[in-house]
Amino acid sequence: DASRFDGGLCTQVYVEVDYTPAVAEPDISNVPSSKNFGIVELGTSVWSNGSAPTWPLDDSECYFTITNNGDACSITIQATNFTGEGTDWTLGEPAENVARLKAGKSGDANEEAMVTLTNSPQPFISGLAKDATKKWEVKLEMPTSADMYEKTTTITLVATLD
Repeated sequence: DASRFDGGLCTQVYVEVDYTPAVAEPDISNVPSSKNFGIVELGTSVWSNGSAPTWPLDDSECYFTITNNGDACSITIQATNFTGEGTDWTLGEPAENVARLKAGKSGDANEEAMVTLTNSPQPFISGLAKDATKKWEVKLEMPTSADMYEKTTTITLVATLD
């Protein structure tokens, strides 16, 4: 009898699952988040911690602290040209309207081991373990001649998971 239904027969089941894998994101912080060098004489150099370090660079001689709040990661570093009232300063070998920034991390053997910052990302810290910290320092080498208006630069740290 065609009007009677006793049940069904299923020959195929199709299930679609939308799956997005959990991908960990790098999570770093940097303290303090800025440094005001104040008034610096042309043609001179200053360190963010206040004085030239002894070598190798150790934690007590570093101004900044990076903390890795996530999984193991590596960190690149870069800077912007200096901007402000008057003439902007570019990054490079100190000259007229050209300043140099160097970043060093605790453990660097000497100034030559520091990274000379450019507008492009450069390797800085590799293999920073989960929940680890790394201290670091900045050296500013002033232009040989320039206007003396206040200038600002931004140093950017970018973490990628190892």
